[in-house]
Amino acid sequence: MSDAAQHQQSATEVTILIVEDDPLVAMDLAMQVEDLGYVVIGPFHDVGSALEHLDLALPDAAILDYNLGADTTSRAIAERLIEASVPVTFLSGYSGDDFLSEENAGLYSVLSKPIAAPELKQGLAGMLDLER
Repeated sequence: MSDAAQHQQSATEVTILIVEDDPLVAMDLAMQVEDLGYVVIGPFHDVGSALEHLDLALPDAAILDYNLGADTTSRAIAERLIEASVPVTFLSGYSGDDFLSEENAGLYSVLSKPIAAPELKQGLAGMLDLER
């Protein structure tokens, strides 16, 4: 492949940030996202490392586990992404649609754990407004 073709291919790659505190779930989710043809950023297992990465580059979309362990949530990550107009989906075992403040309602989606490939594919396509 020529350098120009490689550059064009990388310029069109869609990046998905993954934040998930469970290493096995994170690895499985990352593999599913890659199998759908997206480029995975992460997975990150904590808020600090994800926010550090966001200081360097923004993804095209993000899948965030809401609860990241002992009274920690991905709320700060989601708010930063939403402020930058990056689509956010929470992947959670909890029901409810009040993950963020009322002013951000409608700016994110929620998918339930465990997630199967068809639901993940549909969720990502919806976030990115794509048909893949």
